[in-house]
Amino acid sequence: MLSILKKRSFLISIVKSGNEIFSRGYINSSNRILIRSELSAYESATLLYSDKLRNLENNLALIEETRVETHKKIIKQMEPRIVKLKNCICNDKSDIVIGDPVGVGLVLPNDFVFNLVFVVSGDEIETFGSDFKLNSQFREGFIDTIINLIKADKSFWNDKEDTIKVKNRNKILLCFGDKTELRINFAANNELRNLNLFRYYAASDVRFRKLYLYVKMLSLNMKKLGGVKGLLDSHRIFILVGHFLQTSFGNQQAVLPVLTDIYSSFLSPNIPTKDVLENLYKPVDVSGIQPLINPKPLASHLVIQFIDYFANPDSYKSDIYLNKFHPVKEREMIQKSRPRILNFYTNKRLCSYDNNLYMFLRCMKNAQKLIKKGHFIDNFSNFYF
Repeated sequence: MLSILKKRSFLISIVKSGNEIFSRGYINSSNRILIRSELSAYESATLLYSDKLRNLENNLALIEETRVETHKKIIKQMEPRIVKLKNCICNDKSDIVIGDPVGVGLVLPNDFVFNLVFVVSGDEIETFGSDFKLNSQFREGFIDTIINLIKADKSFWNDKEDTIKVKNRNKILLCFGDKTELRINFAANNELRNLNLFRYYAASDVRFRKLYLYVKMLSLNMKKLGGVKGLLDSHRIFILVGHFLQTSFGNQQAVLPVLTDIYSSFLSPNIPTKDVLENLYKPVDVSGIQPLINPKPLASHLVIQFIDYFANPDSYKSDIYLNKFHPVKEREMIQKSRPRILNFYTNKRLCSYDNNLYMFLRCMKNAQKLIKKGHFIDNFSNFYF
């Protein structure tokens, strides 16, 4: 625990808001300003601010170390409670699976929801999912049964300190007296597929994890770039990072192959849910893709390239898929159209508020401008810690 606190202290830095930096201007020679304006953020960082780029690389390494220690701590703290919950509500035909983000391991201190998924084994998982979603009487009766089982187990539940809330008619939120929370999802077959998918991407390369955490912290602090906090949730960030790393950038080979193609036998939308669940109990093996990975770009370089990529005006007119090399431009663009992030398993947009992605892309444009002036590189979003 002490080591985590030391790392947090090391990572703390003062970041001025984008508006403050823009308002005070930047004093330099006219020639240098002209050169900088013609460069991309990545070219500016590598040519003019290489020391800051090296600091960014070191900070990203510390973030990864903090992530590992934080994940271990969370699992150690919550595992006894999850075991008790299983004994309370599950039998030999059901189980509890730790969901995203803890199940993937991409967690930040004090910024995660402990999601659990109640699952039914074998072929009955599809029947249970269908009944739960389509039969309101069955759904309400099942949730009431689960709540009664929880409250009846005094070794797990304390009526005086703990509370239960039903969320969106398909989730139960357990709020304990020690301020910890567990969210139980039911009939969450798509969540299981996404969890399986995310595990492969997170395990593929440490640079994926570093870039994801960077963008996650960036999203939590969008006010400094003219946006609002939490513009994109973890699922959307995951797709943006995965899509970017599978795309060639300039003359640079893509960092990752398209994992949904390489591991189609595990990740295809056509795989039965029972097989997805079975795979979740097994460790992820990504050794087969190592020869296909481009090991050259440093994580710090990928961070700046990510900002350049999504600051590109073409991103404003495209749909973003996890399983396609490049954004797909809409055939007919109308004035009020917005870019969309598409769910890999449903091909439906992940959010009815496409303006969130549009605003995120505008914030990337602001970040790009700041980086060209030497800001927002080594003191990027470490202010989170």
